[in-house]
Amino acid sequence: MSDALNKICGDHNFNYLKELTNTAKHQRLVKITFDGELNAPQFEAFNSFPQKNVLAFLEKIHDSNGQQVIDVLKELDRLIEKIF
Repeated sequence: MSDALNKICGDHNFNYLKELTNTAKHQRLVKITFDGELNAPQFEAFNSFPQKNVLAFLEKIHDSNGQQVIDVLKELDRLIEKIF
């Protein structure tokens, strides 16, 4: 389980999402703009992170980490059952 958590937390996309939510929480400055050329909403650049396509990024996060998060939660559930 430790390896799975380290893999998730070490992912560049996870770090982007963590900083995005932290910036939104504390500064409330994360903005979504609409890029006419790409015909898609964009997260504006912030801190040291570049502008990103909102939908493509969320899909990438879901695809790359979704199953890993589910596996970690299942393992936690199994461990909790053993404790209680």
